[in-house]
Amino acid sequence: NKNGFIVTDNMLFHGYVNKNEEDIKSRNLRGLVRKIKQYHEFLKTSDDYNTSFYNIGDGIAVTTRKK
Repeated sequence: NKNGFIVTDNMLFHGYVNKNEEDIKSRNLRGLVRKIKQYHEFLKTSDDYNTSFYNIGDGIAVTTRKK
């Protein structure tokens, strides 16, 4: 929908997103955190979308399409 929006929850993933990957022992968890960080970067740098990040709970992003 051209006037729709996307709300993404758990953007900080229990605080792991703000940690160094070397400090995360589980290989699977490191991979998941890496993907969330890539999604963060995509939202921040996208020419097609506007995103606001909120430090509510475990982090929320609200994304709308640029017009």
